[in-house]
Amino acid sequence: MSQPNSAKRPLTVLQKSTKKKVTVRLKNEVEYKGKMDNVDSYMNLIMTDAEEIHDGRTTLHFIYHFFGDNFRCRSSRN
Repeated sequence: MSQPNSAKRPLTVLQKSTKKKVTVRLKNEVEYKGKMDNVDSYMNLIMTDAEEIHDGRTTLHFIYHFFGDNFRCRSSRN
């Protein structure tokens, strides 16, 4: 019995997370939590109401733009 292909395209996963709360970890290990408002075909993200978490400190940002080649992982939060 063959199993269905569970591999997903990263852009498709990001597009399905639009308007949802997500966590983004950058290559420098800084994390951002907030609502992902938009993503483009280069995987650049725009987040609103974002919290920056670095060295145990939290900083609030109204809007934040991430370039697709700068983040390491992304996860949805409900």
